[in-house]
Amino acid sequence: MNRLVAGVAAVVVMMASAASCRSVSPVPGGSTGTARSPQNDSGLVTARGPGWTRAGLDGPVPATAGCTYRHAVGGYNLPDPQCTPGAIDPRVTQADIDSTVCRPGGYTASVRPPEAMTNAYKRLAEAAYSDPAPPSSMELDHLVPLELGGASDTRNLWPEPDQGRPAQFDSRAPFGINAKDGVEGRLHDAVCAGQVTLAAAQAAIASDWPTAEARLGLSP
Repeated sequence: MNRLVAGVAAVVVMMASAASCRSVSPVPGGSTGTARSPQNDSGLVTARGPGWTRAGLDGPVPATAGCTYRHAVGGYNLPDPQCTPGAIDPRVTQADIDSTVCRPGGYTASVRPPEAMTNAYKRLAEAAYSDPAPPSSMELDHLVPLELGGASDTRNLWPEPDQGRPAQFDSRAPFGINAKDGVEGRLHDAVCAGQVTLAAAQAAIASDWPTAEARLGLSP
C-alpha cells in the first residue's frame, strides 16, 4: 500500500510540473535549474556566480510557447517577467565595481559563456517566446547586461528583436546594434561615474529598459 501511495504521489507531482509555465529541465549539455532561486528586493534572481559552468547554463528552460512579449512606450519589446525576470552575479557589488564591471577592458569577456552554449539556448528561448521572426533578426540578450553585473542564467536571457539604434539612448558612445545596447552603455557609464548605484541601474533596466534612463534621471 505504501508503494502505491508513493507512486500516485509521484504521478501528481509530475503532472503539476508539466503544467507549469516553465519547466525545470536542464539546458541540453547544461545544468538543471530551478525557478525558486533567491530574489532581491527588485525581483532579480541571484544567480550562482556567473550563471554558467563548463556543464552549461544555469536555470530552467521555459516551456515552448510559454512566454509572451510585453510592449513598452515606443513599441519596444520587453521580456515576460515570469520567464525572464533578470538575474545578477552576486560577486559583482557596489564595493568592487572598480575591479569588475568598471575596470578598463576584459571584464565581460571573462564571464561570458562560450558561443556554442548560448547558441543552443537561443533556439529554446525563441521557441518559448514563439517569435516568427528569422533568427538573424533576433539577439539572445542579457536583460541585465554583463557590463552591469548580469549573469548568464537562463532567467536573464531572452530573444530580443533588433529594434532602433544605440544613439537613441546614448548619444556620446553609441556602440552596439540596437536601442537597448545604447541604454546598456549609458547606464554602465553612469554607474562607473558614480551617478547612479549598481543596484538601481540593474533594477531599472530589468523592469523597463526603454524608460530606464529617464527614471534614473539620466540624459541620453
